Amino acid sequence: MNVPNSESRTLMQIRLADGSVWAFPSPANLDTYGSESFRAEYLGLIRAILEAEDRYEAQLAELAFAMLLLEQGHTLSQSDYRDLFMFEPRSPELADAQRDFQALARSHVDYLIATGVLPQPPQEQYVTESVLVRLLKRMRNQWPICHWRPVSH
Repeated sequence: MNVPNSESRTLMQIRLADGSVWAFPSPANLDTYGSESFRAEYLGLIRAILEAEDRYEAQLAELAFAMLLLEQGHTLSQSDYRDLFMFEPRSPELADAQRDFQALARSHVDYLIATGVLPQPPQEQYVTESVLVRLLKRMRNQWPICHWRPVSH
């Protein structure tokens, strides 16, 4: 495993499951990686984060995004990934890392919007909908329209 570095090209540092602090690249410096396959995977994960239907799905996409960024400039084995990303369930360290992965992804999304790579999302996308609201919308779109009338006495 490569030793974590803290070059000036980093956006933020995150403490991973093994206790080490790793530096993640800022979006402004990702052009140095240049590979078409990296860019495609990078933008695909950004889309997955933005289109996640719930917080669980978003956290999975944010974790995959952090892993993609971490592997840039580092050679990691499967056991390295396990050591770095297998937190104790419901631990404070896991909660901190999840919050940091979300902030990392958000900073990349904000940069991509500011530079015109991504379109400005509609304002309602910033409002987190409850599971019940999303379920009702889905039901409304899939079931025939029923007109409900109040019962008059």
